[in-house]
Amino acid sequence: MKIWILGYVSGKIRHSFIRKLPGDKVKTEVNHFDSSGGL
Repeated sequence: MKIWILGYVSGKIRHSFIRKLPGDKVKTEVNHFDSSGGL
């Protein structure tokens, strides 16, 4: 089963010169008990 997650850049990556483009693969962690938010 695939689940789509909408994310945004924040924290240290937002202030650095690392660029993320739509379609880039990233690692995320999602709480299995409450999938409405991240960890």
